[in-house]
Order: sequence, then C-alpha cells, then structure tokens
Amino acid sequence: MQTHAPRPLASSDFDAADLLARARRLDRNAMGILHDLHYPEIYRYAAYRLDDPATCEEIAAQVFIHFLEALRKRRTPRANLPAWLLDSAAKLVDQYLQRNAKQNPPASAALPLPQNEAERQRRNFYLALRALPPQQQHFLALRFSGPRSISETAFLMGQSEERLRLLQQRALRELLKQLGKTI
Repeated sequence: MQTHAPRPLASSDFDAADLLARARRLDRNAMGILHDLHYPEIYRYAAYRLDDPATCEEIAAQVFIHFLEALRKRRTPRANLPAWLLDSAAKLVDQYLQRNAKQNPPASAALPLPQNEAERQRRNFYLALRALPPQQQHFLALRFSGPRSISETAFLMGQSEERLRLLQQRALRELLKQLGKTI
C-alpha cells in the first residue's frame, strides 16, 4: 500500500478573511494555520537577503511575535496579511543588516570564506545584493524568493506594475554591475 506525504498548506485551502477575523479574536487554531501558511514564505524572503539560516529562522519567528502583539493591540491589517507580514520581515532584515554593518564593517567579513565554486558564487551574490539600496533588495527578495509575478509583487508592495517593472530593470542592472565587481 502506497502512502502519500501530506501536501503543504496552501492559502487557497482557506478563507483568508475568515482566518484573519478568527486570529483577531485570538483563536489559536487560526493563528497556527496562519503561521503554517506564511512562515515558509517569510523564511524564504529572509533567506534571499541573508546568508544565515539561524538568523532567518529568528526573523521569521519574530515576525509572528510582532503579529501576535499587533493582534493583542488590535492593530492588524484589514485585508492584506501577507504584505503586512513580509513588510514586517523586511524591516527586521533591514535592522539586522544595519546592526551588523556597524558591528562588522566590511560586508565580506561577515560571510564565511567559500570552500568551493558554488559557495563562492553564493557569497558573491549576497555581497552584490547587499550593495543595492534597501528598496531594490526588498523588491528582488519579494519577486524572486517565491514564484511571484510582477502583479503579485505589486500587490504586496502597494505599487503599480509599471513602476515595479522599472524598479526591476534598475535593480537587476545594478545587481549585475555589483556582481561584475565581485568576480
């Protein structure tokens, strides 16, 4: 007899408005479902910008602590919870990078020395990404940490698709320029 692994939760399996309403009433089951739905996405976002799995886990956990505090204070988003959670993650990543920049000035010193070509390329990517302005880092992480279209990214950022297409061109051009400096 063949057993099937349970498939991961998908947001389409739930009524997002109902889950958020239940979470506002501090329904533990709803909060658990929201955590299970959004934690992987938040972790991937942080991992796109940081090369430290432990820090990414800490940031993802902190996002949900902030969410719980916001629920208790009745300051949660009305509709776009994923955008609120990812914005929270972006702020935490930015704070982490600012703290580390002050403590470990050059960014290259904060990353481990590469052991092979793949690690060298990954390290170069993170160094190049960190050289971009925060808005470009945020956009690239939102757009490419999960398979998101420009329209989905625009929805999460509260921006027009046209503006984000321009931002994408500038960000990718600058990323390539930075990668050229690290090679």
